[in-house]
Amino acid sequence: MTSSDSENSTRQRLLDAAGECFAQHGFHGAPVREISQRADANVAAINYHFGDKYKLYESVLLEAINYAEDRFSALRQQADTLDVAQRLHGFISSLLIGGLDPARPEWHCKLLCMEMADPGPALETLFTKSLSGRFGMLRQIVSELLDPPADDTEITLHACSVLGQTLFYLRSRQMLPKMLPGFKLDMNGLETLTAHIARFSLAAIEERNRRISRPDG
Repeated sequence: MTSSDSENSTRQRLLDAAGECFAQHGFHGAPVREISQRADANVAAINYHFGDKYKLYESVLLEAINYAEDRFSALRQQADTLDVAQRLHGFISSLLIGGLDPARPEWHCKLLCMEMADPGPALETLFTKSLSGRFGMLRQIVSELLDPPADDTEITLHACSVLGQTLFYLRSRQMLPKMLPGFKLDMNGLETLTAHIARFSLAAIEERNRRISRPDG
């Protein structure tokens, strides 16, 4: 292993160890020494690779947020070859895959839920860097579906409705089997759930378009 490979390995171990610690204890409660011990690294490695504990926390959040970024990037690149309904389907699918992927570390969702429940400056910074781009993509898709055109507020409300349906399943996936015996949410049912959310959303938008186009109909 080269020195560069070794440094990359140490950096990744620190990210994984810090993610687990931050998800368990929160930012202020996670001891730097425990993070370094879990990563099998010395305490100075945190400053070397990240600068300080806060920058490490920011990097950990970014890793969790960007887990499925390759799928969103692919969707952006395919935008010119897909119609708007296909892009909506692809956006919903990308969100669900990112949340349901069994290979995704458990600390990702735990940490993001913790941060969103009590957001700090790190999340605000990372929203600007990453999440705002995804929401902007969804708003663009929705704005193209709304015909007659809508103002910014209506576009945002429709986009939040699509997002809310998707996040409900991701945030409630541990409780759903208890609420709905026999219901199983996993990668095997991904396409069925994606198609349902897309159809439901498109039907609502189509009804809105009909109502505004023919208000007396």
